[in-house]
Amino acid sequence: MRTFAKIVILQIFQFLSFSIYSQEINLKSIDSLKWDKRLLILNTNEKDSAIRKSTSRFVKKSQCYFDERNLIFIEFINEQSEDFESPYFIKNLYGLWLIGYDGKIKSYSSDGLILDKIFFKIDQMPMRIEEMKNQIARCE
Repeated sequence: MRTFAKIVILQIFQFLSFSIYSQEINLKSIDSLKWDKRLLILNTNEKDSAIRKSTSRFVKKSQCYFDERNLIFIEFINEQSEDFESPYFIKNLYGLWLIGYDGKIKSYSSDGLILDKIFFKIDQMPMRIEEMKNQIARCE
């Protein structure tokens, strides 16, 4: 009987380990977006935090400007996302990061003030200046 119980426990452990591992495999790295998208990343410790609510409102209100700048919003709650692996720079840190096409941090704000300047900051980037030469403004 003890052997049977050990086998069952071992199988349950293997199943749980595989389930956790396969969930991690399905998560994408933000590096997969390098040279394709700019990123606005939020890491917050609460699902109902003030910065999360204000950022969500801002993203919805500004979606056309996000699209025009090839910018996507990625949200982490306690360093966890449904779609992406946690990047190293959000470890034990909360706030908003602007990431450029090159994958480097262009700006960080712990309190959301970055939102007031995000489009101006992007529009000063050399690659964005080149993009604007060939782009018709759609969001005015």
